[in-house]
Amino acid sequence: MSNALGFAYGIELNNQYIQEFLPELAAKAKLAQGDFIMAHGESIESIENELATFQDITPATIKTQYTNPIINQIEPNSLTQKESSKYLENFNDEVIMGRKEVFTPFVKTLLRNNPSYRKTPAKEFLNNYREIFYSNGHSKSSGVNLSIEYPTSWISEPGIKSNLLQKFKTDNNLCIAGITIQNRSIETNNHSSNMTKEELEYILSMDYTNELVKEYFALELGRKNIDEVRLKNINDFNYEHTVIDGQSTMIMETTGEIQNEYHESRVYISFYHIVYKNHLITLSYMINSAIGDLDSEIEKYKPLYQLMASSLKFTD
Repeated sequence: MSNALGFAYGIELNNQYIQEFLPELAAKAKLAQGDFIMAHGESIESIENELATFQDITPATIKTQYTNPIINQIEPNSLTQKESSKYLENFNDEVIMGRKEVFTPFVKTLLRNNPSYRKTPAKEFLNNYREIFYSNGHSKSSGVNLSIEYPTSWISEPGIKSNLLQKFKTDNNLCIAGITIQNRSIETNNHSSNMTKEELEYILSMDYTNELVKEYFALELGRKNIDEVRLKNINDFNYEHTVIDGQSTMIMETTGEIQNEYHESRVYISFYHIVYKNHLITLSYMINSAIGDLDSEIEKYKPLYQLMASSLKFTD
């Protein structure tokens, strides 16, 4: 948190120096700072208060502690109109949104400490703080090219299991999403040398896809998923059909208890099963009750999960 706060103060001081030493850019620098505070002011205040409480000092003292060393590092005479103009031109994308690599970790921390986004996680996504994962060329994609968006503040990492392409999670590791791709015709393809031309064409046809829908979009698929995650004491189980990016989709969700080597906790699990050509794509989501009352956390995070699922696009 301290590094993100130092970043925010550094941006403020830089914008102030531009206003003072490059008057022709003063209006743009003032506007940029206003936009930065509008975007991240709540986060800055939240971090200031938390650090001040921990150190038993005032937020104003925190700011003084952080800004004095930064002031000594900045050389106003080194500011050039060309560099400052470029900085301000890209300010929203690179600084506020954090899409310049050097700024990304600081913006992620600011977003994680935004009280509004903590209360309503979907707001971060709706305010365009999103990253995009592409499966193109991935060793586990089975040739399926797709993209899916996830919140900027979340962590994205490669999946460990055989079919798990990528895992997305909150920084506390208690809300997790994943995407898997299974080629439902692998067994058939392994024997393709013994198949007729008509049989091979059928494997790639919509008729075959429709057969997969009938086979896999059933209650038994959901039960199989529950068995795989070893969920116990299931309290409810719901499923419904929908469409994502024009593809037939089944949504399954349930709550229950899951056991690890340390403790047992109540969780919410949701699966989005999407049939695409001869593949079954699964988006999985889990909320752990360790973060609070599970029902309230479901209400808080479920809209975000729905937005993430709806962002999935096939790019073949």
